[in-house]
Amino acid sequence: MVVRLWVEGGGDRDALRRVCAMGFRKYVERVVPNSRRMPQIIPCGGRQEAYDNFCGGLKRADRGLFDVLLVDAEDLVEPRHAVTPWGHLLQRDHWAQPEGAIDEQAQLMVVTVEAWLVADPEALASRYMSDFVAEQREHRLSRDPGALVTPREEVYPVRDPAVAARLGVAAWP
Repeated sequence: MVVRLWVEGGGDRDALRRVCAMGFRKYVERVVPNSRRMPQIIPCGGRQEAYDNFCGGLKRADRGLFDVLLVDAEDLVEPRHAVTPWGHLLQRDHWAQPEGAIDEQAQLMVVTVEAWLVADPEALASRYMSDFVAEQREHRLSRDPGALVTPREEVYPVRDPAVAARLGVAAWP
């Protein structure tokens, strides 16, 4: 069986989508080392495109394919409203669970990818830029695993000094 992973991300250019697919492939290889079968990773750009492409893929799928949708949660998953990823996606995006799809075919990432940056700034610095460590100290960013469940509204507006003060962090310039 071939698994096709329809991923939110990768932008709207082929070059960016190739880089996105390569990044996800490296991640999957680390999570499932020595796997004989790697999923086919299909970056779709925006989340609506990912959902639409996933639904189209399901309609064209044969018995040898298993399609999975992978998108940001975008909001905290409320257990009282959504007991499955499809329930969350219906509540938040009004996306119906496609006919024939099972619960495991919808997978949610963190609220926003940007939260990963706040959760582990040291890893970001070691991979991408040495100057980031100094900026991290200056802006009082610290390793915060709780950032992965921080509401989206509290991740993006850290540039706003009033919001930054409420959150107890320095505003980004």
